[in-house]
Amino acid sequence: MKNKKIFLALFLTATLLLLPAASAGASVEASMEETSTEETSAEEMSAEEISIEEASAEELLDLGKQYLLAEDEEQDYEKALEYFTAAAEKGSAPATINLAQMYDFGFGMEHPDHGKAASLYEQYLEMEDAQDEYKATAMWNLAIAYFYGEGVPIDYARAFELISQSEELEDIDDGDKDLLGMFYEYGFGVVDVDYAKAIDKYEQAAEAGNPEAMYSLAQLYENGRGVEKDDAKAQELYKQAESQITQYSEEEMPSNWLRVLGMLYVNGYGVEQDAEKGVELLTAAAEQEDWYAAAELGKCYYNGQGVEQDYGKAFEYNTLAADHGILRAITNVGVQYDSGNGVEQNRATAAEYYQKAADLGFPYAMIYLGDMYMQGEGVEQDYAKTKELFEKAAALDCGSAMNNLGYIYEQGYGVEQDYSKAMELYEKAAAKGEVNAIYNLGVMYENGTGVDVDIDKACEWYQKAADLGDPDAPADLERLRAESGQETTEL
Repeated sequence: MKNKKIFLALFLTATLLLLPAASAGASVEASMEETSTEETSAEEMSAEEISIEEASAEELLDLGKQYLLAEDEEQDYEKALEYFTAAAEKGSAPATINLAQMYDFGFGMEHPDHGKAASLYEQYLEMEDAQDEYKATAMWNLAIAYFYGEGVPIDYARAFELISQSEELEDIDDGDKDLLGMFYEYGFGVVDVDYAKAIDKYEQAAEAGNPEAMYSLAQLYENGRGVEKDDAKAQELYKQAESQITQYSEEEMPSNWLRVLGMLYVNGYGVEQDAEKGVELLTAAAEQEDWYAAAELGKCYYNGQGVEQDYGKAFEYNTLAADHGILRAITNVGVQYDSGNGVEQNRATAAEYYQKAADLGFPYAMIYLGDMYMQGEGVEQDYAKTKELFEKAAALDCGSAMNNLGYIYEQGYGVEQDYSKAMELYEKAAAKGEVNAIYNLGVMYENGTGVDVDIDKACEWYQKAADLGDPDAPADLERLRAESGQETTEL
């Protein structure tokens, strides 16, 4: 997940990774010092000489700063928290933002309190003497809270509003613009999907050295979403992401870098595949509350990638990630209710999860839900709804949706049967590497459906499907070659 921001435009990412772990807190503290409006040394003022009730907000702020910045045993986060709280209650804007940071990062307490932090950030934004630089910090951290549901309910509209306002204040580093890229890629129900804008934001972040943005760009190129499918470009970006991440030790990596490296190893993207190592990295990221990593672990346990297949464990991780708004996890919880793997089968509940993710712009949820309407399972059969959902997902440049839309035109489900339209959609999907569409084109040419029978082309498409791992294509290819007298080659 994205990391929150500290003062002076420092982020808890690679900049701080170069420091020893103990230095991260010191960096936060040093930046807090900048919010003090008046320098007062410990010799000039001591806590014993001042009453909280009688002290001014500025005096309390400076006392809080002294305890926060003191060295060794004199440092006292609890005292700093006490004085910042008193100063904030007396209307000090610097104390309010400092207090929000302390609650957000857990200084002076057993665990962070993101809900309290969010409330203080909101309070700071309403203060007349709040400074633009620190307002941008509050906006960014609030946006992250609303995006992931940290201490507040998930609210994508509010998150996008805050990120946009922060960008207007020119306080978002290029390296963090991939979050805006995610909004433009998926929409999340609050903005129109715009791949051109998504790619622009991802490219800015990638050029600034953000490996997560490199990975997101690679996925677009690999799947041909918003750009022409380009496997070579995708592999190049995967390798760039791996190279950027592995400059650091695993102990130095933030959770999102651990996750990206884990996904590269699980899938063999740009590296030699090592699913077990990938799962270890994803687990480390999930332990740091990276909810996207939790979603990836759900997929690994469901499919038995790098771990022994465990549907129950998959459901735990998928539910955890879904509760924090991860669209693929919401969809995968639906898949598990739909199939009854790892949870008691309940297709009506599955449809609810699919609908939730579909409403937030996730194309694969639209496909699953459309299939339920086509089959009449968990919902009342409705071919018009199927067509609507497949079209909506296809408009998001999803090859799987194009294939499914082609299928309903081929079969005439809720539409006038149209083989030419089906062929057109299968071809568009095949150009994006959709293996089902590639196989379906083989069937169309073998049977002469919408085209003249062409055994050579049918074999060509079956061979492509077989090369991509389609389970039925090898047998169909061997059968067709035997029937037509073509030489059979080893697959």
